[in-house]
Amino acid sequence: MPPTALDAAMARISGEVLSRFARQKGPLMLRVRDGGKERPLELPDGAVAMLMEILEAIAAGRGVTLIPENAELTTVQIKLPD
Repeated sequence: MPPTALDAAMARISGEVLSRFARQKGPLMLRVRDGGKERPLELPDGAVAMLMEILEAIAAGRGVTLIPENAELTTVQIKLPD
């Protein structure tokens, strides 16, 4: 399902802000607010890179589906080129 215009705009802004920090190699330390409380959150380097790709796709209006590496797909689930 494609993202809404609001989701795309939020992803574009979030991606621009995050990109300044994503260029640094290594984990990224964030602070998240939950119910009025702030908590630290450390994201591994690979998760930051994946999040950047997800935000870029949403900002471009494309939906995103994540599939674990060990997932098994049938030929019916895979779209093959004509």
